[in-house]
Amino acid sequence: MITGYVQKTDGQGNKVYEANGSPVRSDVYEILGNGVADLTGGLNNTISWNRISLNCLIDFKFGGDIYSGTNVRLTQWGLHKQTLQNREGGMVITGVTQTGTGGSGEPIYEPLSVTLDQEGTRRYWSNLGERAEENFVYDASFIKLRQVSLEYSFSPKILSKTPFNSLALSVVGRNLAILYKNIDNVDPEYGYTDSAAQGLDYFGMPTTRTFGFNLRVVF
Repeated sequence: MITGYVQKTDGQGNKVYEANGSPVRSDVYEILGNGVADLTGGLNNTISWNRISLNCLIDFKFGGDIYSGTNVRLTQWGLHKQTLQNREGGMVITGVTQTGTGGSGEPIYEPLSVTLDQEGTRRYWSNLGERAEENFVYDASFIKLRQVSLEYSFSPKILSKTPFNSLALSVVGRNLAILYKNIDNVDPEYGYTDSAAQGLDYFGMPTTRTFGFNLRVVF
């Protein structure tokens, strides 16, 4: 499970903010999602014509979540595209704010509606990732074009005067494209560590795209 702080709410489901419009975080960790995919699989297909064959491998994962520390930091630094909204001010925050406590120690909330200026907007985005981490949990589903290979097999006539029974040359590309994903700026396949932990991202490098040649010889 992925756990973290969420934005606090009152008993009516209204989000709680400080008087300046910054979100107030929950008192304890809450479950944010599950890093394990519901479905994993792939499709492999080969098309042949004469002595040329084209092989394509597409693999996928559906379900599961990923918490993106990358997008948290980009948002805090004002580099994520979502921070372009009302960058010069004008963001309207509505919810409740705590104005005191009752006789039994229960919080007393009052309605809040505030329009943030430029500094208030910067403060809001800076605090969001640490106080409302549910905003940075994404669907980790993806579909990838994992591998494409193009192979040519030499004819027995050409090989008749050689010691080879068969000879094939192919060009291969791996990790060629992400065909579908639900998270920006991040490869959803990335793992925070090389351990069994899943669903965590923090400035991970995407899977490396590679190209190469294969030579298959049978004597």
